[in-house]
Amino acid sequence: MPSLKTLKTLVIFGISLMTLLPELYPQEENGVLQLSPLVIDADRLVQPQAYDDSNAGMTLSTTLLGGAQIGFLELSEAVAQYPAYAAFRRTPARAAHPTTQGVRLRNLGINSTSRSVVTLDGVPQNDPFGGWIYWQRYHASSLYDIQIKPSSGSEAWGNYGTGGHISLKSISPKESRIHTKLTGGSDGTKSASISSDTKISQNVSLNLSALNAETDGFYTLRSDQRGSIDQKANSEAHAYQGLLRIAANESWLFTLRAALFEEDRVNGTPLSFNGTEATDFSITALHRFADSDSGFNIVAYAQERDFHNQFTSVADDRNSERPALDQFTMPAGAEGASFNYFTRIAEKHDFSIGADIRLLDGDVNERFRNLGNGFTRLRKAGGEQEIFGLFSTSQILLSNKSRLAVTLRADQVKNTDGQREEWNTESNAQIRNDRITSTIESFFSNNLTLYHDFSQNLRGMMRQSSGFRAPTLNELYRPFRVKNDIIEANQNLNTEKHLGFEAGLRFNADDSWSISTNVFTYSLDDMIANVVLSSEPGFNPLCGFVPSGGSCGQRLNLSESTVEGFEIVWESQLTETFNARAQFLYAPSEIDSNDAIPELNGNEFPHSSPFRANISLDWLPRDELKIWSSIRYQENEYEDTGNLRILKDSFQIDGGIQYALSDQHALTLHIENLFDEEIETGISSAGLVSIGAPRTFWFSWDFSR
Repeated sequence: MPSLKTLKTLVIFGISLMTLLPELYPQEENGVLQLSPLVIDADRLVQPQAYDDSNAGMTLSTTLLGGAQIGFLELSEAVAQYPAYAAFRRTPARAAHPTTQGVRLRNLGINSTSRSVVTLDGVPQNDPFGGWIYWQRYHASSLYDIQIKPSSGSEAWGNYGTGGHISLKSISPKESRIHTKLTGGSDGTKSASISSDTKISQNVSLNLSALNAETDGFYTLRSDQRGSIDQKANSEAHAYQGLLRIAANESWLFTLRAALFEEDRVNGTPLSFNGTEATDFSITALHRFADSDSGFNIVAYAQERDFHNQFTSVADDRNSERPALDQFTMPAGAEGASFNYFTRIAEKHDFSIGADIRLLDGDVNERFRNLGNGFTRLRKAGGEQEIFGLFSTSQILLSNKSRLAVTLRADQVKNTDGQREEWNTESNAQIRNDRITSTIESFFSNNLTLYHDFSQNLRGMMRQSSGFRAPTLNELYRPFRVKNDIIEANQNLNTEKHLGFEAGLRFNADDSWSISTNVFTYSLDDMIANVVLSSEPGFNPLCGFVPSGGSCGQRLNLSESTVEGFEIVWESQLTETFNARAQFLYAPSEIDSNDAIPELNGNEFPHSSPFRANISLDWLPRDELKIWSSIRYQENEYEDTGNLRILKDSFQIDGGIQYALSDQHALTLHIENLFDEEIETGISSAGLVSIGAPRTFWFSWDFSR
């Protein structure tokens, strides 16, 4: 992989080149530069805009103040307003371990790895090593909206896209602006952000943004189980971004982005911590052929990550701990590119065809086997992964009332250079040197969707889809630990595959209310799960030393599983100033067949509540005043694949008041968990109960002009 220095040089060279070429800045006779009217949209799945409402999903946007977003406080909590969304654990992102922040929609997932792709202006954001999402790195003031599309609507993205798509879209300002936000909270939160957009010329705009945030956090272990070493899980994050847009002429639009993110976390005890450094570069070029509805879009990007993490073994009385696994560096990277040609034929057929490639590499370097006098073993494990795909999307107008959308995709997945090496650091002898056989697999994905207007008020949709998800480098090579429960990696994991069917109706009674219902079923093969194999303390040949009250497990494929259910959305503008939205998801999961461990058959997926609901209320009593509330309910769920530990159901009310002092200043009070409910997020084999955030208040000041 090219070094960061090389990548930075290429980006700077590209910016300089486009700035210097005179043909990129055509001038009219009066010498005034004209901004090209091009609009870029990197979503690949072709769906008729007028029929988009008949799909499930959600679009999140917020009140604007001088063109800036001021409503999002934490993006992970914003997307959680959609009940079909879930991270593996309910812990808010500001206190959650990054590896638990995989994205799942409609319960399509058994472990913490993402089954949905997250993109920022068309660039994949899933971590190259493990697929999780660093929600704290994104600037809400730089985003126009967030579009969430559940499974059976995103197969054009290939890997990860099989379970859905969350699209983050940046603001494309028409004039210069600046937005700052200061926030303080009852949990010790202190954050400051700034985002500025400068119109260098009619053709060129530059966005610069920065975010610095820290929080004292909250206790993540139930109060009656804490010992002297337990402390609040806290974090500190810094994010910086530069975004340059150049409308070269009426046919070309270039976008260059550079971003840096750093965070450090303490995960509830003094010696359990982790940190991340992330650097991203991307270049996008959109070209539209003159006097036609045809063109192409090119995206290229490079991403580098360095993650470090330490797990500890805590004494039964929780008054002492010792390091148990020190993953002192986990470098990873991704390089990717895509090309997409699009055209419209005879005003009835939109067609696109393209290709993409994503090259991943990463390894974990860790010290392990600490029996009390320091680590005595050293391990290095990792590999490379290459995913190459060809895709095509079409939408065909069958009649004035019917439309067909088709997505076809073929992928080739290569896993190469896999290795696992171990050393005895006491004798400096190498005790393990595995070279893992390279593999090449091919997959086909598709999406067939028929839309039909039964009447002016009633729309229908039927859909069939199929897709896949390749094991991440994290699942193949990296072991991990939660308290005293150990999960080993598995280099022999198979690729997950799914087949889905969905049907939906949307009824618009009038301009004031609507209701939509979608029913779905998914057949899932070879889902990857964290399976407990033994709870016996002492030495285990797979996991090493297992403490008392701990367990040993491994990532394994489960042969056949299903998720099926329905999703209902009701929206109403009750009055000119009062809006309501109610969303319900019922998506029970089941492990149908697993020959290796038949006792799991019939069990539910862990951390996959079968029923979730959200009711949102917005009131605008005055132009400058906004009051909102959110009521969330989640049915109880299991902690483990064995369905032996149950997490209680949760009921949470959030809300806020926002008052615009002027066109430039606004004050916001945000409340999370108003009634201070204790929300269970995990239960260890020893019965230790992890909990979510208590009642928390934040106060923010926004300035925008």
